[in-house]
Amino acid sequence: METYAFSVIMAVYNTEKFLEEAVESLVHQTYGFDKIQLILVDDGPPDSCPSLCDAAAAKDSRIRVIHQKNRGLSGARNAGLDAAEGEWIAFVDSDDMLLPQALEKAHSTAEKTGADVVLYGFAFTDENGKVYEGWDTTQYDEVIPQQEIYNRLVIGMYQSMCNKLFRRELFDGLRLPEGKKFEDTYTAPRIYERVQKMASIPESLYQYRQVPESIMHSSYSVKTLDRVEACYQMFLG
Repeated sequence: METYAFSVIMAVYNTEKFLEEAVESLVHQTYGFDKIQLILVDDGPPDSCPSLCDAAAAKDSRIRVIHQKNRGLSGARNAGLDAAEGEWIAFVDSDDMLLPQALEKAHSTAEKTGADVVLYGFAFTDENGKVYEGWDTTQYDEVIPQQEIYNRLVIGMYQSMCNKLFRRELFDGLRLPEGKKFEDTYTAPRIYERVQKMASIPESLYQYRQVPESIMHSSYSVKTLDRVEACYQMFLG
């Protein structure tokens, strides 16, 4: 049996307004149809997302739905990682989108450069999917050695999980910390310990929707201190 080239993991929680559009952006990737595994992790939201996930899976055999009690973003991504069968891993939030050529271009870059991780830019959009003018984080066309990756860890682009394609082996024995916010900041340096080089694509292939009630726009609280702890561990431990 042929293996998947990609496993795309989408943690789903309280995004019923945007979920179908997010899933459609994955279904219509230009890479080979049967080479993409789509894993939707229903993390116990109170809205209609669980039934929307099931409806998507009923229409497309590549979609696998995992229903679970709420474990948070890290727990949902970890469940997806446990189920992933692809040679490469990508993460997409359930209110965001990938441009149709994203996986194909990232994979081509990985093959050409031998990189373990491929980074691409964000295009920030409003709730209707319209790209904000000037809010584009296009990257350079370059290959970045491990030490330089560490030097750039202060930049959010290098901490995020959503704007990258990862070799699946990088997650062997490694999972995201559950019960904390800013899980990407915790996890990124542990992944990069295993990376020889990263390549970047000079295009913004990930559309990051700005939604006021999302995690990244939540108000400050004690949980915000997770970021302080994550940064401390990133640089000192």
